[in-house]
Amino acid sequence: MKQAILINLDEVLSNSLHRKQFIEEGSRKDWDSYFELANKDTINPWCRALIYSVNSNNMTSILFSCRPSLYLQQTNKWLLGNRIYPYSYNLLVKPEKCSSFNFEEIKRVIYDSIKDQYKIIFAVDSKTETWNALDVGVLKYENNEEKGEKTNYELSK
Repeated sequence: MKQAILINLDEVLSNSLHRKQFIEEGSRKDWDSYFELANKDTINPWCRALIYSVNSNNMTSILFSCRPSLYLQQTNKWLLGNRIYPYSYNLLVKPEKCSSFNFEEIKRVIYDSIKDQYKIIFAVDSKTETWNALDVGVLKYENNEEKGEKTNYELSK
């Protein structure tokens, strides 16, 4: 069974702080605006280096996102423009059977769709709850730029 690392595309591989206001707690969520502006994200260079490293060690990088398939072309163009090449990753987006943007549900469905094909080494995400519940180790990345604080990295299992 091939080994894989799961990497959250939004907030981890990409720096999506500039569009976060569209989905913040307590406000009406504007998912269309949130996803339409994804092509303006900058890349987190450390995460691109992780993808390169994973691939050079004969493992697979699985990028996942809550983006609907409507945004696949835009997403692939952004990845290519940021030197993440199609042969270096598998991209999984919000499954059609997930009717809402419930991140935990989407992550579980994505995990269930690949767990028999890959041995998941760990996930890289900004939230750990789902991965902990699935007994998947997680490298938590927290971008605290907007708070004027340092970025945090934390490994949990």
